Amino acid sequence: MSKILALVHTMKSWDPRDKMYALYGYLTALGITSLPPVDYNLPVAQVYLDFTKTAMLHDQSIDLLYRIGCKRVVQGLPSWCPDWSTYTVGNWPIRHEHSRAAKNSNIRFVFAEERELHLPAIVIDTVKRRPNSSIPPEVPIEVNLTRDVYLPNMIQRVQTWLDWIDLASRLPAYPTGQEDCEEALFKTLIQNGYFGSLPHHKLSDQVLEEYPIWFNLLQAYRPNRDHKEIFIGAIDHAVEMALYRPEVWKVYFSNNQDPLPVINTPEWRIMIAVNNGGAQNIHYWIYQMTTAKTIFITEEGYIGIGSDLIQEGDKVILIPGFNVPMIVRECEDGSHHLVAPAYVHGVMDGEKWPDNEADVLTYFVFK
Repeated sequence: MSKILALVHTMKSWDPRDKMYALYGYLTALGITSLPPVDYNLPVAQVYLDFTKTAMLHDQSIDLLYRIGCKRVVQGLPSWCPDWSTYTVGNWPIRHEHSRAAKNSNIRFVFAEERELHLPAIVIDTVKRRPNSSIPPEVPIEVNLTRDVYLPNMIQRVQTWLDWIDLASRLPAYPTGQEDCEEALFKTLIQNGYFGSLPHHKLSDQVLEEYPIWFNLLQAYRPNRDHKEIFIGAIDHAVEMALYRPEVWKVYFSNNQDPLPVINTPEWRIMIAVNNGGAQNIHYWIYQMTTAKTIFITEEGYIGIGSDLIQEGDKVILIPGFNVPMIVRECEDGSHHLVAPAYVHGVMDGEKWPDNEADVLTYFVFK
């Protein structure tokens, strides 16, 4: 049942309650009969809560928690319930299929009252720093594609990536002892290279080898960079080639607009360069995988990536039977809100999961 709900997340409906009620025939044909009754007098939040809770209990699974972390439209939902009314295409998920942050531990959960989810977990870290900048959302396809739409998006994206590099570079060393902070940042940006649920859904070595070019092009205009003239030359060449393409002129230089303000914008030149030449493949994946995300640094010096909703002071926890770390936020009454799943480089294969889990697990109340 959880997988079916996840499939309809991307669909649209005239009435947001239809996202759930339209599944009745299909679910009952599968033998799932303990469904909430159809009642269009109920608020949308109540319908989503009832169906999410029913799915979790029916499947004895918390896999629907992988679906949280997007900005919500429907008000009044508990933090463990996805907003099924919204789904932003391009918001890359945190891939969980290839990780075992909680090793092979057994899932256990219970609902207390209607809105409380009780889960055992351990706190492994705290979000210490995250940049103030944010990766902008994708430009909607229905928008008139002009430079006034594209250019601010490109500038913000490049500046945010540079902020991420700065944040990671301030770490003295990476806690795993197996790589430097630059490599750890790269693996975090691409979630260790996995882009799908199957074992072969992993970026090839040929794509990964493009990262140093992308990394250096991004920083080409910074002072005191090694081989600065080489990468600025590569950017100049890419821009020169781009200016021969009619589609570039159509977007950025139509309506007799002066082209120089765009051509002289460093971020625009960088984006033209990483989209062409020797970095375009890895750029495509970094662009996709970081949309609506932020990186963060933990108290113990790990680098993570997750929803832009993550804030400094949030806790990083591991939940039995849940494959990736979860970011949570404490409430005034001592309960917690689930914020979003995250990729934290160096803890995804159970490195922080204790052998004596029964002695260290604490029950959390999530509202």
